[in-house]
Amino acid sequence: MKHLSLFAMLMLVFTAASASAATELRHASVWADGRFALHSPTYYTSYTADFAVSLGADLPWGSKVRLRAGLGGVENDWSEGGHEATLEWREISEVEALPVAPYTWTASFTRTLHERSWSRFYSKLQFVFVIDLPSGETVFERGTASVWGFHEAELPLPGQISSGEEPTFRRLSTYTVSRD
Repeated sequence: MKHLSLFAMLMLVFTAASASAATELRHASVWADGRFALHSPTYYTSYTADFAVSLGADLPWGSKVRLRAGLGGVENDWSEGGHEATLEWREISEVEALPVAPYTWTASFTRTLHERSWSRFYSKLQFVFVIDLPSGETVFERGTASVWGFHEAELPLPGQISSGEEPTFRRLSTYTVSRD
């Protein structure tokens, strides 16, 4: 009887340890690519971007991956004498990330970064990955242990975009923002 309870206890510890190991994303890598288009470059009427944001992680078979993304930048409040306000997590959306290679998921989407009539300009892509594991558990890949952390990618300014060329995807500088 003593051996049975010891065996049961060891099985419980092993099961709990393997379940918690599955929720930690060890060696996860994140990268973002963007393709930018400046429409009517003389007056900056519209500035749009196509994004492909990827997660590389050893996830259990059957995991579903989604990207939750928003835009950050600045807004000029003309009524307050030109006061600039920092914008974070605007225009939030969630996009399904599709498996594109072994252990790699990519979410693709398009956003408008600036319109001529807007007083705001988006210069950052902010995102986290939401992962639904086959066990029913949902985990977030933020790049940090902070509950409020997220990934952020710097976007080029309109002056850095060549309007005469066909837009091509380029790798974006991506880093982790940790908030407590």
